[in-house]
Amino acid sequence: MLFRFRDLLVSLLVTVSLGTVAGVAWTSHHSATVVVEDLSGRVLDQATGRVQERVEALLDEATRLGDDWALRLEGRPLDSAALDALEQEFVRDLLVHPRFTYVSLSTAGGDYSGARRVSASQIELRRQRRMPDGQVSRVDRYLEEGRWSAPVTGVDDYDPRLRPFWGVAERAGEAAWTPVYLFVNKPWGEFPGVTRAVPIYDDQHALTGVLTVDFDLVDLSHFLGQIAPFDEGLTVLLDREGQLVAHPDPSVLVGERDGSSALLPLDEVPDPLARALATAVHGGTPREGDAALSLLGEPFVAAWAPVDGDGIGWTIATTLPERVLMSPVRRSSRQAGWIALLSSTLAILAGVFVARRLSLSLGQVVRDARQVARYHLDPSPPSSSVIQEVVALNRSVEEMKAGLRSFRKFVPADLVRETLADGQEAVLGGEPRELTIYFSDIVGFATLSEPLPPDELVALLGEYLKLSTDEITAWDGTVDKFIGDAVMAFWGAPRLLEDHALRACRAALANQTLLAALRERLERQGLPPLRARIGLHTGEVLVGNIGSPTRMNYTVIGDAVNLASRVEGLNKRYGTEILITEATWRLVQDQVEVRPLERVAVKGRREGVLVLELLGERGEVDEERLEIAALHLRGLEHYHRGDWELAAQRFEAILERVPSDRPAAVLLSACRRLALEPPDEPWEGVVRMTTK
Repeated sequence: MLFRFRDLLVSLLVTVSLGTVAGVAWTSHHSATVVVEDLSGRVLDQATGRVQERVEALLDEATRLGDDWALRLEGRPLDSAALDALEQEFVRDLLVHPRFTYVSLSTAGGDYSGARRVSASQIELRRQRRMPDGQVSRVDRYLEEGRWSAPVTGVDDYDPRLRPFWGVAERAGEAAWTPVYLFVNKPWGEFPGVTRAVPIYDDQHALTGVLTVDFDLVDLSHFLGQIAPFDEGLTVLLDREGQLVAHPDPSVLVGERDGSSALLPLDEVPDPLARALATAVHGGTPREGDAALSLLGEPFVAAWAPVDGDGIGWTIATTLPERVLMSPVRRSSRQAGWIALLSSTLAILAGVFVARRLSLSLGQVVRDARQVARYHLDPSPPSSSVIQEVVALNRSVEEMKAGLRSFRKFVPADLVRETLADGQEAVLGGEPRELTIYFSDIVGFATLSEPLPPDELVALLGEYLKLSTDEITAWDGTVDKFIGDAVMAFWGAPRLLEDHALRACRAALANQTLLAALRERLERQGLPPLRARIGLHTGEVLVGNIGSPTRMNYTVIGDAVNLASRVEGLNKRYGTEILITEATWRLVQDQVEVRPLERVAVKGRREGVLVLELLGERGEVDEERLEIAALHLRGLEHYHRGDWELAAQRFEAILERVPSDRPAAVLLSACRRLALEPPDEPWEGVVRMTTK
């Protein structure tokens, strides 16, 4: 008994209550999500703002101190006495500015004086002077709890002019920030930092020294860990190139490269979340904003902002897994869902039977329709639905699949898939494209068909054509048409194939192998041997829908098609099975072995083309055939130069080894004829065919 679909809709009204409850639950969930997302954005923005304020304050403090020193040193000579007089001022600056690591002054002569913060309670004062003999003397003193230690003297190879800050100041010609680099602090180790480099010039504007105000990024990195929102949040600092400048764990920024410590590039930083965040923020996003990001295959929320530190070009980025924010919302939604489920159970039970049957029936139709869209046309079991419209729809889909199964026997499958995918009607038109054209023909088909009854001939021809077309299709070729016992195919359309020539060669070799097996079986049955000749040529053709507006064929036209057909016929001249042209060979010469035969001008063409026998894929041809091919090539070179006698000797050598070798016999006969009757016109090495 069948029911009308509209009658069943009445029974589905019982689900209105469920829809109402679901709507309320969704509204509650959506509202909570909006609130949480807004709060999360504010939390991230607040964390980013705190870091931004701290970093910009530190940069501004360093900039002001550097500018103050530039004014004090302007026009002053920078000799050893001047450096000695400034040392205590360097110490005083570190005491006044506890967040700085270094304050130093280097001269153009290589002298250096500077104060360095060793710890919260200790400051090192270092003086280096370059001696006339080139050695560098060093004197170190330490200030701890207001007391100076005894001087420690020694020698050093440190040259401030080779450090990054000197090159930055020299190139900029004004105060500038260096990129992040490793501070040299032997024997205490190396760690990343940044320098405000201030060039000092004399009255002739010659660079006499560079003053630096430095701070390391260790304390700043620790600060990032303190302000990160939630345990799973992360805050980092990036430079203008997207490299990590600061990280809650500063040890991830430094590693060993080529036997020494170095700042690690981003792709070698051992924190995958930091790498992903830096890549996402630096990869084309605005310099300031917030967004939902996918990091490490998981949704995150993130915020970032620039650091306006006198051109330093840094960016602060903070991120947090979305699950951390949404877990309370999801927990609340689950609770609301259980309540909704319990309250709507009765309504669901009322409509479950109808909904189940409807879902199963329509689901089968949907699956069938999707299979049709993918061009999978196998028949489906009959519909068991009791709904009249569903049964009719299922029947219509099966009728459509049957029609398409018939349609694909006449049209290339790839073309049908494209037509279905586009949803547009096929129209006349074509495009120029380089393809590899394939022609094959059965040798002596008339003689083969004469003793066979028509039904056996049709069966034999059908078996051969199926064998051939299946192999062509397996190598992604398009079977264009059957011309009696001949097959025309091409590679490179409708689907673009970069290696269309190689696929065509492999299909031709495979077809000859399969045909050899078929030939043995036919001979055991007492039937005539079945052989086929194949010709391949690569060239530009017009491919598309050719014909009339009411009847068209997806095919190729052009001179390259005619040449491929003629090349197939040349097999008869040389007694070969597969011939390819030089245009095809140039595309596959590294993958296949060939035997160049002769330069031929086929009927209807003035220009000669080199034809080659396709022997097999590289590494699969026996040595004897390769030696014959090499010997033939040497003979062909003499032949093309008009050295008939030398060429004849090479071809005679081939026939001594293989008396039945037809190509050598053909060329030997041509050499003898040309030696007796040289051509009247200049010899071009081209034989001209007068028949197809």
